[in-house]
Amino acid sequence: MRRRVLTNKKFQCAKTGFERCAMQITIAIKGALSSVRAHLFV
Repeated sequence: MRRRVLTNKKFQCAKTGFERCAMQITIAIKGALSSVRAHLFV
């Protein structure tokens, strides 16, 4: 029973880490797109 709780916690950690990573990637892509747009308009 105890092992299951540990793996569950580990899975939750990995999930939040992945979500954080995905959010950073999304922000990076948005930043790149906005900078490209700025260059195009200039």
